[in-house]
Amino acid sequence: MPDFHLPHTDQNSGVVNLYSKTCSGRILVAEDDNSVRIFITRALEQAGYEVTAVEDGYMALDALKRASYDLLITDIIMPGMDGIALSIKATNDNPDLRVVIISGYASERQRAQNLKVPAAATLPKPFTLAEIRQHVAKAIAECRERKSVTI
Repeated sequence: MPDFHLPHTDQNSGVVNLYSKTCSGRILVAEDDNSVRIFITRALEQAGYEVTAVEDGYMALDALKRASYDLLITDIIMPGMDGIALSIKATNDNPDLRVVIISGYASERQRAQNLKVPAAATLPKPFTLAEIRQHVAKAIAECRERKSVTI
């Protein structure tokens, strides 16, 4: 049975917020480095987000087929499918999906920008707890803003 959520209408502004279903803070993390994956997962769960973490691009695509997510956080360099290919495939299949690309390699971050990977942000490694939370909060806010319709 589908997971339906009724839109919430703000009585003061007349804005119907559709994000109760589509921008609830469901995040998919694709990162092959276990310690970084755990760090991101714990940081975001403590901030109140629902996080699914996988170790490569193929596992991420599988997760995207089984559930809907508001945000994909992906490393660029991973075995099998890299984060750039994952981002392109994921956003082609899920146009509303926001993406944050993380990488310790400046050349790879530049490659992502040159290919116009549809990303909310490119975050260099190493990053702090505050930086990852800030990028995620911004991406989720943008998702919610896009899903609000004024009546």
